[in-house]
Amino acid sequence: MNYEAIYEDLRQQALQTTPKTVNLRVESEDQVIASLIDFKLSSRKASLFCCMDGTVSLYFDDALPYLGLGESELVRQAAISYLISAGQTIKSLPKDKQNKSFNKMRIHLLTMEYHQVYVNLEENVKPVKFLDFLIQKIIMEIKKIQNFDLS
Repeated sequence: MNYEAIYEDLRQQALQTTPKTVNLRVESEDQVIASLIDFKLSSRKASLFCCMDGTVSLYFDDALPYLGLGESELVRQAAISYLISAGQTIKSLPKDKQNKSFNKMRIHLLTMEYHQVYVNLEENVKPVKFLDFLIQKIIMEIKKIQNFDLS
């Protein structure tokens, strides 16, 4: 099975998320409807996808993805809290151009149709640290229901 192709396909689908594709009404241009968080874990890549419709999934380039994680109430709550907070801090986040290279973690915040903000989580500023904390909370909740190592 070509896990890397599955991973890339799921990432691309996630990055195409718009309010229309998930049937959400956007209330402001800064409302974050979804986020894709890319990680580097030693030699493997992983991406966490969260959407305001409650969808939470985790993709790996060397294994089958975990889909439907948002069925857990605690995972869904952590993801939606993160998305709401991302929208509230989006104007103060340092913007990064779409860049394929990053050292540890990078997030894509999807707002209005085809509008994306890229944030390199290695920036040492308060809003970025806060989003990183919320992302870690999502991961902690996922670890409670799935048995895998994200180190």
